[in-house]
Amino acid sequence: MNIILVSECFNPQKSIGGVRPYNFATELAAMGHKVFCVVSANEKMEDQADNPNLIIVSVPDGKLGMKRSQYETKESKNAASSENKESAAPDRHSAFMARLRREAAQAWFFAAENERYHNAYQICCDIMQREHIDIVLTSYGPISSMQVGLKLKKKYPEIPWVSDMRDPADSMLIAPAWRLRGAFLQRKMVHHADKVVAVCDGIGDRYRAMLPENAWGKVCTITNGYRESPILCMPAEDGILRIGYTGDGTCDMSELFRCLHDLEQQWGTALPIEVH
Repeated sequence: MNIILVSECFNPQKSIGGVRPYNFATELAAMGHKVFCVVSANEKMEDQADNPNLIIVSVPDGKLGMKRSQYETKESKNAASSENKESAAPDRHSAFMARLRREAAQAWFFAAENERYHNAYQICCDIMQREHIDIVLTSYGPISSMQVGLKLKKKYPEIPWVSDMRDPADSMLIAPAWRLRGAFLQRKMVHHADKVVAVCDGIGDRYRAMLPENAWGKVCTITNGYRESPILCMPAEDGILRIGYTGDGTCDMSELFRCLHDLEQQWGTALPIEVH
């Protein structure tokens, strides 16, 4: 089969955002399928030569996308330099300005995503005019991949669309106004995709709740994980809760450890919890 895979994140990113669609692509290529990977221009496939069935097509960043990358690099450096500094509780004005900056950054981010969505959609249409495509596979997020899937499904309703949802589009990490937009597009996706893939049964149940009972079968679960990784088979028989984190460590997990510490202080005992 010929498959189009649309994902902003891809190899060599080591976070699950890059690993998950990359694993899909390489496994499908190993099965003999031809996979057109429509991915970000700055993601270079290191072992493309070893995968003749993988065709990497880069989506160029527009002007907003390039500025967003520069902004994110600057913010990452600022966060790293202030990581160990003690910060005083912000006053009301500082808190308001910080929230305003976050909202503006979210608006900028979604504008850049809209720019990327149009570029990726046009590239997919060009491929579909040259090649017979059997399946469209999109991997969320960010939201542009899901938008491409929705528009391709409208133009080519006969081609099955598999929507892989690495995260919910209405995540609490997104600013409220943009979360509503994500929830709207997510509901459209659930109804129009031929198959919806969730990372856990709990999120899968949320998608099933949007559908009539006779359509629940279109939702399935494929968990995250690295091949041959010990986190995939952590034993639970010894009474220890083990949390397997499949990211690259760049996300701030301090709040999780702070909560665990507070619980231990409150209960006066060490909790049998490990984070891997």
